Amino acid sequence: DVASARLARADAQDGGDEASSESVGSIVVELLPPPAAVADTTPMGLAAPPRLAAAPEAFRLASPCSDREDEASACSDREDDVPMAVRASPSVPRDSARMASELLRLRAAKVQHDRQRVQLDHAQSKLRRLSVVDVLQLHAYLERHLGENLRGMRLQDAIICLIEGLCYATGISVPSTAHDVLLRCVRSLLRDPEEFPSRLCGLQLMPGRKAENLAPYLVSTSEYRAVTEPEVNRCFDACHSWLIAFYFLSLSWEEMAAVDAKLAAQTHECIAGGGAWR
Repeated sequence: DVASARLARADAQDGGDEASSESVGSIVVELLPPPAAVADTTPMGLAAPPRLAAAPEAFRLASPCSDREDEASACSDREDDVPMAVRASPSVPRDSARMASELLRLRAAKVQHDRQRVQLDHAQSKLRRLSVVDVLQLHAYLERHLGENLRGMRLQDAIICLIEGLCYATGISVPSTAHDVLLRCVRSLLRDPEEFPSRLCGLQLMPGRKAENLAPYLVSTSEYRAVTEPEVNRCFDACHSWLIAFYFLSLSWEEMAAVDAKLAAQTHECIAGGGAWR
């Protein structure tokens, strides 16, 4: 009997377990959502997280076309910041380039001529500042070194060349460099001490070919050594500066008239052409 009772209880327990499992299964089935709603839920019946919001404008991935457009826009912005002098200018026509080059050459020649004119003006001012005493002392110095009593004292070649150059510029002929010949030339050159500076300043410029003959005298005058007489040194410095300026301006003054006329015509032509380089 005891055994039968135990078997009965075990059967009842087994039946209860089956019934409880069936009830639990039915409950789970009821709790499961329909198939259409499964995609919107997570396991364990939790609701799906909300969809992400649209990405901000700055973080959107642009298409290749939009990338190229943005790059082109950025390049154009950078070009606006580049100075005009740095940008590549369009090619200048060959005729315009040749015309501009010729115009610059003529301007440079005119600037050089103006500088030579200024140098001559300064030299003339220095020459006019010489006093009568300075010229008289120079004359006395040359008389002593070229006279009969001092023939043994050698006169500097620079002084002799300066005398020859001044005589050539003033139209005094110097047949030779003998002392007696040079002395006569000196007396003719310095015969009027008061008018000597103004006489040199009033000389007309020489033709270019004639002015070239002054070059040998000027080469040797650069080796002058100062003497004990300050008046002689002042006279030499003033006369030497004037002779050099007179020489250079005489070489170029003939062509400057043609240069001025050509420069005016070339400038007018360039302005009329409207070149950006003028």
